[in-house]
Amino acid sequence: MIGTDEATPQIVKDSRRLTGPNLFFTQTGTVLDVSLPEAVAERVISLWQVQVQDLLDAVGWSESERHVRRYDGGASLAFTAPTDALYTAATLNTTAWTAALVQLDGKAHDRDDAVSKLTERLAKECQPELVRLKDAAEQRGLRFLHDEKSATAGLGRGSQSWDVKQLPDPEQVQWSALHNVPTVMVTGTNGKSTSIRLLAHLAKTAGLTPGLNSTENVQVGEVVLDVGDYSGPGGARMMLKEQRTDIGLLEVARGGLLRRGLGLSRTDAVLITNVAPEHLREYGIDSLEDLIAAKFVVTRALGADGTLVLNADDAGLVEHARRHPHPAILCWFSQNPENPVLREHLAQGGRGCFTSDGYLIYAHGEQQQSLLAVNEIPCTMNGAAVHNISNCLGVVGLAKALDFDTDTLVQALKSFQSNASDNPGRGNLLDVGGVQVLIDYAHNVHSLEALTHMAKNLPAQRRLVLFGQVGSHTHEEICAMTQIFTRMGLDRFVIVELLEHLRGSQPGEIPKVIHDELRRQGVPEDAISKSMDGLEGTKVALEWANPGDLLILILIDKREAVMDYLATLAA
Repeated sequence: MIGTDEATPQIVKDSRRLTGPNLFFTQTGTVLDVSLPEAVAERVISLWQVQVQDLLDAVGWSESERHVRRYDGGASLAFTAPTDALYTAATLNTTAWTAALVQLDGKAHDRDDAVSKLTERLAKECQPELVRLKDAAEQRGLRFLHDEKSATAGLGRGSQSWDVKQLPDPEQVQWSALHNVPTVMVTGTNGKSTSIRLLAHLAKTAGLTPGLNSTENVQVGEVVLDVGDYSGPGGARMMLKEQRTDIGLLEVARGGLLRRGLGLSRTDAVLITNVAPEHLREYGIDSLEDLIAAKFVVTRALGADGTLVLNADDAGLVEHARRHPHPAILCWFSQNPENPVLREHLAQGGRGCFTSDGYLIYAHGEQQQSLLAVNEIPCTMNGAAVHNISNCLGVVGLAKALDFDTDTLVQALKSFQSNASDNPGRGNLLDVGGVQVLIDYAHNVHSLEALTHMAKNLPAQRRLVLFGQVGSHTHEEICAMTQIFTRMGLDRFVIVELLEHLRGSQPGEIPKVIHDELRRQGVPEDAISKSMDGLEGTKVALEWANPGDLLILILIDKREAVMDYLATLAA
């Protein structure tokens, strides 16, 4: 507590180890997120800077890079630290913060005791054998991955892993047998999973075994290593140390990126699909501009010979790229062949992908290559799924950066289906006894607008939507998403309670927000139903439906159970 008129508790909101390139720097380190009233912010941050530098000097880390990021109501306090001492670094950061508060309160802290404890902890944590092995690998151009259990030099098929408690002497490693495999990072608000899956399909078409980590699982070839949200560094490490992996495809989501940083310090190509407001006010990301900057962290893993594929139809990405130029090779994509950013880039000899007269085009300067018609690509649903046209363009940019053969690329685009096998939960359209069932994971305004644009182009006598939302969205955001459906003039609404995704909300809270907004928008009470989960809601929808109707199922939970149930009906 601060002994002043502004007395307010200074709350530590989060303390994190940063295991890869991150929002603050390209190295490993630690960050402390704190709640901080404006009246004392500058004073307490200045005190922290003095205290943290003193402790860094005491443990031999005088050259550590410090970073302070202020935001409304708080700050992120970060510094670089050795990769084998991040727990000690996090403790040091917290100790410095506590000392700053004690000093602000006019008291003294026991510096000698703090230094003694940090030194003792550092001696127990540091792993000189790990650092020597890491340095030896990186001197040979090999990627190096490690966690608390294992260390890996090289990637995928060219890797070798060891138990961290039994690391070899670098002189005993057969370095000539190790190598990297190509890797790609994909981030953005929407389209990540579809892009990663399309890339995996392309790799398989080329005879390669792709490894991918995503918000749904970690998979190598057809083998699922684990199920869950693995869009962070842990999933990337799991996939990249598998010796069956010929190419590594990393889905990089906002949460994992901000919590831990990137799972790989260097990659061959990056795709940023788009960025729209979502999950703001977490980790000090308060605006769309903040979110775009966070997504651009993936470019920290690109060298001058890497390729950055960006959406020229996204004004925020265009502006950020203009203000923060990157040395990587740039490839813009657009659904508008006259997009000024694209045209200028191509005129200067750059690379780009676009659609023109119903065809996908890849261009390098004045040279253009027509690949195939949009209506030949199943996942675009004859052009109705506009968002998937953008996803395909982004993947074309990555494919060209990785030197995939054009014929193989075209074959992959033609054979990638919007079904439960190739792209589960993303624009899957099923026929169940004459009822068209459209299944998608759309969970924010941006993705719902894309989905409803597609749904409007699908013929139907009547339309129903089943949806719920996770508790991390604000009531305002949930109302905005609800309005997207009411503007469609739907005939029926089924509200689903997502009890496994409350994320701070109370049971019944989100369904009530949706119901109240539907009524405010003029939806009659008898057109609204409620269900406890996606499977129960699907059964309610099918009882209502007749042949010729369209059911739009937004499945954030119970997707596999729903797909299995629908399969039994279609059999």
